[in-house]
Amino acid sequence: MIKSNVDLENFCLKISKSDHIAIDTEFKRTDTYFPILCLIQIATDEFLEIIDPISINNFQPLINLLKNHKITWIFHSARQDLELIFNEFGLLPKKIFDTQIAANFLDFDYQISYQAIIEKVCNVSLEKKYTRIDWSKRPLLAGAIDYAADDVRYLIKLKNILEKKLISEKKLDWANEDFRAILNSNLYHSDIFEGWKKVKGFSKINKIKYQYAYAVSAWREKCAIKKDKPRKWIMSDEQIFSLANGNYSLSKSKKQDLDSFCEHFKNEINNFKFDKKINILTKLESEQKKQLQSSLVAIANQYNLKPEVLFNKKSIISFIKTRQKANFQSGWRYSLLKEELSKWETF
Repeated sequence: MIKSNVDLENFCLKISKSDHIAIDTEFKRTDTYFPILCLIQIATDEFLEIIDPISINNFQPLINLLKNHKITWIFHSARQDLELIFNEFGLLPKKIFDTQIAANFLDFDYQISYQAIIEKVCNVSLEKKYTRIDWSKRPLLAGAIDYAADDVRYLIKLKNILEKKLISEKKLDWANEDFRAILNSNLYHSDIFEGWKKVKGFSKINKIKYQYAYAVSAWREKCAIKKDKPRKWIMSDEQIFSLANGNYSLSKSKKQDLDSFCEHFKNEINNFKFDKKINILTKLESEQKKQLQSSLVAIANQYNLKPEVLFNKKSIISFIKTRQKANFQSGWRYSLLKEELSKWETF
């Protein structure tokens, strides 16, 4: 295990000429807002190492590799790892290959787990014993370190197999487009005004209280970020409902802080509009949804794609309601669907 700045620098130098590098992370997120990076596993064709972020304070050699346009970083289900990397280092890799996204285009279960695809492709059964351990504790058991290493041990082989299949089925460009999509840094910025989306049952709030509940949700998010604590440790969803409905009161200092927040962001709060019926379809719209969904499933089958890769329920509803903002109205998805979608312009 790499535990010093010098060892990290030497290792990064050794792998700096690699065209592709497999990477995975282990983290802890039980009592903080942001995940705590606990391990970084890295493998190349020649080397496999575990980096201990808790023992290292200079990550510049690794950051330099992440900035390298010539290196493709290989992940399985990259979103959480990318969030960690972005939060920790303030940047994202330049190129990635996500084996879960790649598998979605091929004959595998949708969003297949790493363990499942390695067993299917490499005929290796991976240990699951250490899935939920506290990765921040030291020393780590040898079995846990081996478990973590396995998460990158087979990634390059898996990537090569999947890439060949994508090429043979003429889907590599589609997969690459989806890889690039999750390298959008906006996905990993914490936006306090998205906090209302984390409130379960927001649509059940009295409509005249929506803006206040929106403000409270944003304030909760701001406090959680500032204190680096889970948002529900700051205020539960039920307390947001009760506060919005006048059945719950804050301490004097918290009330002053919330009032100050509302005054500072009054324009954002006043401009918030929420239509709880936006996803409720009329009888006619429900019939249109069934018809469109049936057509898109047929097109997915035509290209040997899982329907979930081409569209989801939210995108169908969005298209039926607005004829815009659907995920399939751009990129490779639109190139497959534009003829079918053009039929709906007159509906």
